This record gives sequence, structure tokens and C-alpha cells, in this order.
Amino acid sequence: MPNVSFSHLTGAEPGGPADVPVYRNPNFLALWTAQAVSQTVQNLTFFTLMVFVEERTRSSAHMSALVLSTVLPAVLFGVASGVLIDRWNKKWVLIATNALRAVAVLGYLFLEQQPILFYALNFTFMTISQFFLPAEAAMIPRIVSRNRLISANGLFNITFNLSQVLGFIALGPPLTKAFGAQATLIGVAVAYVFCSLILIRLPSDRGESLGRDGGFLRGVAEEIVAGWRLLRGDLTISLAMVHLTVVTTLTLILATLAPGFISRELNLGADDTYLVFGPAGLGILAGTALLTRISRRFRLLSIVNFGLLVFGVGMLLIAAVPAIERAFSGGTLQPGSDALTVTLIVVGITALAMGIGLAFVNVTAQTILQERAPVDMRGRVFAIQLMFGSLASIVPLVFAGQLADQFGVLMVLGLVGIGVLGVAWFSIRQTRSIRAAVRSSVPVSTAAHSAGGAGTPAAGPSSMEEATGLARTTDLEVKTPSSNGAVEMTADEPGRPVN
Repeated sequence: MPNVSFSHLTGAEPGGPADVPVYRNPNFLALWTAQAVSQTVQNLTFFTLMVFVEERTRSSAHMSALVLSTVLPAVLFGVASGVLIDRWNKKWVLIATNALRAVAVLGYLFLEQQPILFYALNFTFMTISQFFLPAEAAMIPRIVSRNRLISANGLFNITFNLSQVLGFIALGPPLTKAFGAQATLIGVAVAYVFCSLILIRLPSDRGESLGRDGGFLRGVAEEIVAGWRLLRGDLTISLAMVHLTVVTTLTLILATLAPGFISRELNLGADDTYLVFGPAGLGILAGTALLTRISRRFRLLSIVNFGLLVFGVGMLLIAAVPAIERAFSGGTLQPGSDALTVTLIVVGITALAMGIGLAFVNVTAQTILQERAPVDMRGRVFAIQLMFGSLASIVPLVFAGQLADQFGVLMVLGLVGIGVLGVAWFSIRQTRSIRAAVRSSVPVSTAAHSAGGAGTPAAGPSSMEEATGLARTTDLEVKTPSSNGAVEMTADEPGRPVN
């Protein structure tokens, strides 16, 4: 499952650890190893549970229940977990989260015949997992010197992305096929115990007070309010937040529908979902690599809009291809048939393109947030984004599984594709509003209201070509409100926060 990496939010502490290369820093190597292993097996766990549920229920509604129990902890505890971690000893938070997850994983083996308890246990497992990433991010500057922080964060981000490929593609399918879901979960528990043991060498830390009067609940409320004010004052940040929320929702919907698509529409095994996840994962890696060059030539918001269009069209194509092939083959798609082979090729190529589009949206939107959010507010901005993404996913997930069981997986995939194209249209209009506001020096809130109505802004790009990414140069920036409440706007300038 795709998650938000917190490693870019850290800043090194002065007078801290020795300035040695990260590959010679034993504390860093221990934390890095624990991150790589724990994130990989967490994704492997989710893949195994997907196979587990699909094989026993063959129901997208049950798959929705699994995904919802995975998402809800982020909604309920995402922001609060970051505040608690500031107060607790981060070393023991990291050790405890891995040890408790090992116990929880073993619990899955005893609850397979009790769905309510099974999903309740998954909710508990994901609640524990909410504490690992922020604690890990807070530990990095305590064990790595300021001069080595960029290298450390870069390695953590690479590992974070690779863990999804390893868990869902490289390890999940072969392990579940060779040993079964139960044996795979036992191996996951052993891996979590290993992570707990190697983290014992980390330095202890006393934790910090929340720094606010009125206690924990008031401190959490103040952080949420401050983040909300930032979102309301900067349309570019708000739009990036929408993009990331859409990506989170789409990823979870695909995780819900993919096993049913493979097993019920293509008549393959539920553990053959790698035929979709594999090309999509490669597309994500390829898209991430391409962004280094593309971002120098095209506007950031334009890249996001193009990615949304690619993903939406791809979703419609995946929904249509099996039905078209069945119509021409005169029946169901049978394993080994030419019709199924053609379908798998088209689906694989389309999934690859969709992965590229997903990377364009996800990575670019995160970059926009990183550049524009004030340094002292980045943590809460990303915590709020994670909460919004999970919260926005609940309703679609509840109905996606039920609709797929009633009307078919292909119908729901098509509706999702239409929805993504609708979001792309909305995003293009908002992009034009931002550029129109800069060029005409109109407050961004006024331009946003104009875009939301029936009228079209008087200024700004007049063609789809310019709005979706074929125009060169960087995005025009609409800045956050300054201390006196005025909106500051500049052109062709990197998105640094305005004090």
C-alpha cells in the first residue's frame, strides 16, 4: 500500500552525532535496515491478506472491509500519533511497534473464520503502524549529522518506494504461491522481531513536551487549525492536497478491485494480481525517474494534470478490454487462450502507463507541498494530508466493493475512470485560475471562486495544451498570506514560503 514518507520532514540537530558517512554509521545502518525490512513486510502483509480474503470470500465487499480497517487508523490517529511521539522515547517506540506488529500478525492465523475479529485485528495492526514512520523520521537527525542528512533522507526515500515494489510484486506473489498465506504471515512475524532486536543499539531519547498550555488535546487541535489556515490561504497547496488525496483514494480502490478483476473477470488466481501490480509498479519507478528531466521543462501543476488524464484514460481502457475480448472470443476468457493473452498484454501496457501517470501526480504534488509549506509546518501539513486522504477514501471504498459485487468489477472501474477525468478537468480549471490570479494580481480566493462557478476567468491560458503541460517554464507561484494578511504573488520563482 502506497503511504506518506516522513523522512523529508526532518532537520539535523546542532551539536549532535559525529560527521561520518552514513554507510559507516552503525546507528543509521540499523535504522535503515529496520525501515527496509519492516516496510517491505508491511506491504507483504497487506498483499497476503488480500489473497487470504479473496480466496475465502470471493467478495469485493469483504475486500472493502479489509481496506477500510487498514485506512481508518490514519484518519483517527494520524495527527495525534505525531504529537505523542514528540513526548515519548522514540527508540522504544520503534522497538515496541515492531514487536507488537509481530504479535498481531500471528493473530491473523487464529481469526480467519471470524471476520469481525479478523478486521478488528487488522485495525489494531495498522494503528500500531501509525507510530513507526514519524518516530523513524524524528530519529534520523539524532543519529546522522547535519552534513549527512540529505544522503540519509535520500536513502530512506528510495527504500520506502522500493519496499512497495518488493512487498507487492517481488515477494508477495511468489511467497504466497510457494508457501501459502499462513506460512508467509509467520515469516512476516519473524521479520518484525528481527527489526526490534537490531534497533536496541539506537540511542535513547527523553522525548519533548508539546510546548503548549492546555494539554495534549488542545495541542492537537491547535496544530490542525494552523494547518487548515495554511490550506485556506494558499490555493496551490490546497490543490496539491486534493491531488494527493485522489492518489490515496485511487490506490486503495485499486487494491480493493484488483483481486476481483483478476479472479472473476480474467479467471485467474487471486495471487496473480501481480499481473496488474507488476507493470504498475514498474510504471511508478519509470515515472519517478522521468520526472527529474520533465520537471525542468514543464510546469509542476501541468505535470500533475497530464498524469491525471493518463490515469483516467487508462482506467477506462482496462475496464473495456476484457469485455471487448470476450465479445470477439464468444465467451469467457480461458487460461491459455489467445483472447486472454491479448487481454493481459493490453492490461499490462495500460497498467504501466497508469503507473507513470500515478507517479506524475503523487511525486509532483508532494514536491509542491514540500516547497510551499513553511518549514515549521511541514509535519502537520503532511499529517493532515494523510488524514484527509484516508478520510476521503472511506465512502468510495464502502461503495466500491458493494457495487462491484452487484454490477461487476468492470462497471466500477469504468466509473472510477470517469471520476478521475472529472478531477483532471477540475484541476485544469484551478490551474488556469492560479495563473490568471498571478497575471492580473487578483487575490487567489477571488480567482478560485470564479473557477468554481459557471464563468471562465478573463485571464490565463486559453487552450488545453497550455493547461495540461505542453507549455514550458515553471509554475507561476501564488504565495501564502503574509503576516499582514496580503497575498504575495511572484512569477518564475521556486516555491519558498513567504514569512
